[in-house]
Amino acid sequence: LDLRLGHTCNLKCVMCSPHDSSRWVQDHKQLTDITKSPIILKQVEWHASEFDNYWYEKPEFWAQVYEQIPHIKHLYFAGGEPLMIKEHKLFLEEIVRRGYAKEITLRYNSNGILIDQEMIDIWNNFKQVRYAFSIDDLQERNYYIRYPAKWQDIERSLWLLDGTPDHIHVHVACAVQVLNIKNLVNFAKWKLSQGFKKINKFKLDDFESGGGIINMHLLYIPTFLSARILPKEDKEEIRKQFMEFKQWLWDNYRQDDSFWHLNPYGWKRWEGILKFVEAQDHSNLLPDFKEYIQNLDKIRETNAKEVFPELAHLL
Repeated sequence: LDLRLGHTCNLKCVMCSPHDSSRWVQDHKQLTDITKSPIILKQVEWHASEFDNYWYEKPEFWAQVYEQIPHIKHLYFAGGEPLMIKEHKLFLEEIVRRGYAKEITLRYNSNGILIDQEMIDIWNNFKQVRYAFSIDDLQERNYYIRYPAKWQDIERSLWLLDGTPDHIHVHVACAVQVLNIKNLVNFAKWKLSQGFKKINKFKLDDFESGGGIINMHLLYIPTFLSARILPKEDKEEIRKQFMEFKQWLWDNYRQDDSFWHLNPYGWKRWEGILKFVEAQDHSNLLPDFKEYIQNLDKIRETNAKEVFPELAHLL
């Protein structure tokens, strides 16, 4: 049995909504009250009566899940943030108590800030753990995108995870979108400069995860946060950055055929990101992007122009 469980979250990420995080509820009301764009309103639409962020508090749900423990082979804890609720930990402890942990692989999407040694000690009982650490940029840039994740907490968790046993696989999972694509190269270089011994070093389908750098996936929704909204001149700048990074990688990182031609998570992934961004012109959504970010800044007392100076001309 492959079982997927989604959870509430302790962050209010820019690209999320109350569907993803219960912490978004208050901001969502303020945002929709001041938003005029029908595109934004449609894509962030959420109604409390139709969505239950607290399903995990229902004993009858867990009673059904616990019945399935003898049959489970894979457990996928999808984001929001699975580590913030006590039921998650209690569930894993019950699996260990019943003696089934060595037969089960755990998979996570997580913002990483709640990692501690107690959690790692529980994971040590399981067959394998695959941990996707959601980080989208550096320092105050990531704080803004994954509001309000503190960089010192992220670094602490990265180094803690880098010292875990071999059966715990960890990779950085970056959602590529308009706010971070112009700093993606700097983020990748930072990750390589840290000298992590295991993060993004495990194999996926016989290839190294993220080419040993970072894993990347594309943001499609909300459409007004997709990197496709960038004007032609900005996309040309990104292409130039990527091509310079390609040479940098060749000179400083990898020259093996796997990374450049075979590995779908190596340079082919960077080319895929660029191909996606250049494939369509969605610059008509720039007014919606501007309104959304300006409204969030009003609600959260942040300043996107200062955090993302390379996008100031669009804000």
